[in-house]
Amino acid sequence: MNINRSFQCESILQKLSSISDSTEKRQLWEELKIECFARLVTFSYSSAFVLSLTELVVSALSGKLYYQSQHPSENQSIGAFATTIKSSHAESTQENFRLLSRDVQMACLDVIRFTTETGLANLIDDVRQATRSIFSRISLQENLDVNDLIWYFSEIRHRIEKNRSSSPLLKFVRLNSLTRRPTTFNLQQQFEFECIEMIENENFQRVLKQIVDQSFSNIFDEFAREMSKIGRPTDSTSLDEQQIPLAKIIPMSNNIYSKYANHQQQMTLHFQSLACRPELHEFTKNAYELFSNESVESASRTAFSLFPFGSSMNLTSLFQSMMSP
Repeated sequence: MNINRSFQCESILQKLSSISDSTEKRQLWEELKIECFARLVTFSYSSAFVLSLTELVVSALSGKLYYQSQHPSENQSIGAFATTIKSSHAESTQENFRLLSRDVQMACLDVIRFTTETGLANLIDDVRQATRSIFSRISLQENLDVNDLIWYFSEIRHRIEKNRSSSPLLKFVRLNSLTRRPTTFNLQQQFEFECIEMIENENFQRVLKQIVDQSFSNIFDEFAREMSKIGRPTDSTSLDEQQIPLAKIIPMSNNIYSKYANHQQQMTLHFQSLACRPELHEFTKNAYELFSNESVESASRTAFSLFPFGSSMNLTSLFQSMMSP
């Protein structure tokens, strides 16, 4: 699913440049206000979801691969990861190395794919509704500072995340295919079930919320930088208190989104800031331990040794494809 195509920001901007009627222009500005802010909120949530789930699934797969490398007689299938994934152990004993089956590889992708398809569609619906309920009551002429924006975004988040059973974010990151919990599993179902159990874990839900917090914090930093370009604060006014009409902040929102969509380095820095959260490191280390049957000390050394590439760089490419025109 493509985030950019789910919102009408560009088409509204094109209409604004081609009409002269003041009433129609104002209506379009009101709609642009909702679409721009909703798109940025969607980006903040979805990037946090995809990063967190990818780190979790990579750790689980790493643990499984390590376990298989230590118990080659139990694993007879060779998977498609052979050309890209090698563990440090396998490099010295390649003749005994066995990889995960294609079924399990597909299960790995299914866990993440849900968040980029069905989960994202659900998220966009909820975000657009919540954004409209908050920003529709704010005049285009109203002066706002960064703290005002933080407060309004917090209100949007509250509306999105409230009234959910068990966890407010499960709707957007959890597969629904195994809700009946079958008594028997094939390899793919078993891996999906185990991953879903980790996703439903209360500790992971707390971690996920912290990653979402970091994602929004990155966006607020961008707003502060954009607002500082309008004019320097006076001696009696700090940068956080510098007020700007909402009509001027709307293009800033569009610019911030475009900066992430069009610049790989900016997107990479965003994902790196999310991946560096210590809470996520601790949870994924424990996930690796669970799947590898190794000690915490071993997990901390080798959780990602099977993957020679950085997940943030791959997520950058994935997300830019989701944000392409």
